[in-house]
Amino acid sequence: MLKTILVPVDGSEKGFNALKYAVGLSKDCGGKIVVSTVSLPYAFSEAAKEYVSNISDLVTTQIPPKTKSKSGDLITDFSKDRVLMTAKKKLARNKDLVVEYRQIIGDDPAKAIVDQAEAIKADIIVMGNRGMGQFAEILLGSVGNKVISFAKCPVVIVK
Repeated sequence: MLKTILVPVDGSEKGFNALKYAVGLSKDCGGKIVVSTVSLPYAFSEAAKEYVSNISDLVTTQIPPKTKSKSGDLITDFSKDRVLMTAKKKLARNKDLVVEYRQIIGDDPAKAIVDQAEAIKADIIVMGNRGMGQFAEILLGSVGNKVISFAKCPVVIVK
């Protein structure tokens, strides 16, 4: 029985394919879907102006996390997160689903996803396969590979 299905999305087509797959799982098993994004803790936008005095400091200024919770912040105002807003629109037809939307602030997406899965007691992680190219993947590894390696629950990678 899948009670909690974690779906980390990054705004890519493959990420939203994973969301579609998770909807099918949820309908089959009755589980809650937790849609999540991982945002970098660095200022790259207009929001950074309150944290920095010089525009050249934008890239190196760290924004403090909104919460210390590894489960992520529960999102109700979608105007500030384009990816979660898009996910919510894609799920709008599925009125019978139980869905939560969460945002994590972190500099290592794989670690943030694994930590969140443990914190919310996810039964499965469903995520998109995002190709970086063979050379970059050899050097850096992919978020999916890292999540598969360190997650304590099953991980489904959707193409």
